[in-house]
Amino acid sequence: MAMLQRLLAAIHGVDPAHIPLATDALMEAADDYLASKPIVDAQGRRSRPGISEARGSVLSLHKSLAAVQAQLSALPLNAFTELVTAYDAPMGRLKEDVAQVVQATDAALKSLKAQPDKAPDIARHIVAFQVARVFRDILQIKPTATRDDAENVTGTRGGAAYATALRATYAIAGLTQIKLGPLIDVGLALLDDPELPHNLP
Repeated sequence: MAMLQRLLAAIHGVDPAHIPLATDALMEAADDYLASKPIVDAQGRRSRPGISEARGSVLSLHKSLAAVQAQLSALPLNAFTELVTAYDAPMGRLKEDVAQVVQATDAALKSLKAQPDKAPDIARHIVAFQVARVFRDILQIKPTATRDDAENVTGTRGGAAYATALRATYAIAGLTQIKLGPLIDVGLALLDDPELPHNLP
């Protein structure tokens, strides 16, 4: 947090009174990104379940349910009676309910097979938007698309201030190896989108 406060304080034209609220908002953006990556591996890297993992999980469930269907049809009479009593419904109803779950897994598999293996990291886009909004609404500085790695850019004057703050926010969220340019463009586009709630009258 102290690093963000120093970074914002170094930006030309920033009212010091706005820095605490802006810092909190940037930290919240980083926290939101971390929350979108619920899986942590042995190295502490965060991710979210990929499409291939989802396909595998649903396929496994589908196979298990198919086995349940087969076992229901092969139950001995005493087991049949106990199960129907515990389920408080006829066996036909139980079999129908299982069949509906099987149909749902079929539909889920078809949907997952149609999705690309690697989906875009939408959470990164949201962070870029959140940081842009901090500049516009809290710091009252117009964020621009100037990159922080452009020649003669210090990050404290002009448009590169947004890029510098965005890179720092990503770093707090654990993202250090990123292509910032496209994310800047997305963040500014979302900020200016007239259809989004923050721009509606």
